[in-house]
Amino acid sequence: MTDQDAMEREASARMTAEGAPPTPSAAERPPAASGGDEITARWHEIQATFVDDPRAAVEQARALVAEAVDRACRGLQGRRDDLNSQWSAGTPSTEDLRTTLQGYRALLDRAHTIEI
Repeated sequence: MTDQDAMEREASARMTAEGAPPTPSAAERPPAASGGDEITARWHEIQATFVDDPRAAVEQARALVAEAVDRACRGLQGRRDDLNSQWSAGTPSTEDLRTTLQGYRALLDRAHTIEI
């Protein structure tokens, strides 16, 4: 049996009665993307720190989350500002307005899907 087979069997065994995979707990889920690799690496370091110094791990986690939230906010605000400048100056064409509206929709979808 290969490692892949073992992983598939384990995943199958964890299926719920309805056939859907179980939802991982917050502790099991890795951090989301957007600076992902660096954030994920730092998160793993924080988790490893917890065993020897739980308070320091929580302080580091707080700082990492603050940084990630600030980064996400800056990214969303920057995209919003770009969209605002595409149509607010001068007389944009209908096509410019259409693509800007699509951009606003994509940004709204992105902002709306952030779990709080």
